Amino acid sequence: MIINLTELKAALNRPKKGSKFVLPSRRYIKIMNSMTIIEGPGGFSIGLMNDTLFTPNSSDNVMNYKKIYCNGTNQDCLYLTRHGVFVLRDGVIVSSASICSSGGHTGIHPTCSIFEDNRILICCADSIFCLTVPELDLSWVTKADDATCWEIFNCKDGYIVHGELEISRIDKRGIIVWQFSGSDIFTTLTGKDSFIINGNVIEAVDWNGIKFIIDAKTGKLL
Repeated sequence: MIINLTELKAALNRPKKGSKFVLPSRRYIKIMNSMTIIEGPGGFSIGLMNDTLFTPNSSDNVMNYKKIYCNGTNQDCLYLTRHGVFVLRDGVIVSSASICSSGGHTGIHPTCSIFEDNRILICCADSIFCLTVPELDLSWVTKADDATCWEIFNCKDGYIVHGELEISRIDKRGIIVWQFSGSDIFTTLTGKDSFIINGNVIEAVDWNGIKFIIDAKTGKLL
């Protein structure tokens, strides 16, 4: 089932009292503009989408969000990545937020976020945003790369962030534990097998084809 942005906008702007807009219950549903639905604990689902048309502080946006979080003080035009975040229960939108950040552009894909317990962590340009569920209040935001945070993974007592220029470990409070930089960006021409976590060992390959074996606990080379 495809749901267009006009229908989604109408649901978000409709008063709660009369909101009858229901999304189908599936783990991942891709709709226009990279919208993805992720089911999680507590009966809540998260909707994520790229919303590059959104401009903070503008009255002429296609989408209107209940909450807006921007990392940094850049002008609106410098927020290269803008994601829409929605909380749904029984298929009905109960909260929404826009997150914006500068740096490189990130998209919505299976490893760009972690939905756990009562919060969601999302890669957005050079930062990781942590929002509560279902309120979508901002718990913290951490700049984890000088360019782009591509992926985020669970690890013991925290998370591993696969960035364009750095590999980072952050704790549950968003504090950076360690960072590791290579000789070039951490990806390959194909992107295949360029970043693998196996237990406490991280294998990362940079653009020059150099493989780094890193201790996930300490951030040191093995």
